[in-house]
Parts: sequence; structure tokens; C-alpha cells
Amino acid sequence: WRSGSSLTEDYVKKALKMEGLSGTALTSHKNYNLLVKYVDTAEMYRLNKWARGGFPTYDIWVELGLGRVTSLAQIEQVKNTNAYRIYKRYVNAFDDSVISTMGSGYHLPKLVSDKATPAEMTARAQIWAEAGRSDDYVMMMLGLTGLKGAKLARNRNYPYYTEFLAKRQVNPRY
Repeated sequence: WRSGSSLTEDYVKKALKMEGLSGTALTSHKNYNLLVKYVDTAEMYRLNKWARGGFPTYDIWVELGLGRVTSLAQIEQVKNTNAYRIYKRYVNAFDDSVISTMGSGYHLPKLVSDKATPAEMTARAQIWAEAGRSDDYVMMMLGLTGLKGAKLARNRNYPYYTEFLAKRQVNPRY
């Protein structure tokens, strides 16, 4: 089977003779690593497809049920959830897609949704820092390229740039 196919995890479990297994019985099965690899590859295929389609990260944030997150404390609380893990993977896939599209002559997707919330943008800034995204890339994503001094500091996206820098432990540009 191809990882890009529409085969469900249940179908794959059945094909691998793992149907109905859970817990230790599942994880100790000889085909468990194949199942994990299939699920991981299928997830990444789906996320890359969405990223190439230009789906805003905010739409994925909401789709994964993270739209109720409104504070930094809540971001910290959801960081160990499956929803956040998938969101983080999507942000990285989206960024990789943007980077590969830059300079190619193709139209870039909308980099930041008009509907993006402060919580989603803060989480995204933290993910950029963790992924080692460049200062110039983050400035471009936030629409801050070319801004300096007071204009930079007053921009509505500047707090996310400072969040990115704080996570990377770098002083902000002025």
C-alpha cells in the first residue's frame, strides 16, 4: 500500500493482522513498527498536501481543536497533545513549502491568515525558533521586512517576532 492512499489505520491494522489489539499486545506485535511507519508517512503526506495547497496554519490550528487556546499558559498545556504535535508538523511543512516556492516564480500562499489569533501566532513563533528558522525568514513571514525603529516596534506582528527571538535567546533588531 502507498502511504498517500486513503487506507485507514483500521484497514492497515487488519492487513497486518493486528486488528483488535491494544496496549502491550499492539506495541509488542512484530508488525507494530510497520504500522507506526505507515501512520507517520500517511500523516506527513496529508500535511504536505495541505501545505502545498496553501492552507493557512490558522485553519489547521482550528481544525485540530486548538482554537480555544487563548493564553501562553494554555499553549504550554497543549504542547504535549497529539493535536499540537500535528499542528507543529504542519507549521514546519508549510514553512518548508514556502521556502521551496520562494524564488521559483510560483505564487506564495498567504503567509499569515487575517483570522490568526495571538495564541496561534505565539505558538507559531515558538515553532519557528525550535525549527531554527532564520531571522530574515521570520521577518518576511510576519510582514516586518524592511521595517526599522519605531515602525518595526509598533507593527502588530512585532510581539511574535520578539517571542521568536526570546525562544532563540537573541536581542531584537531596531
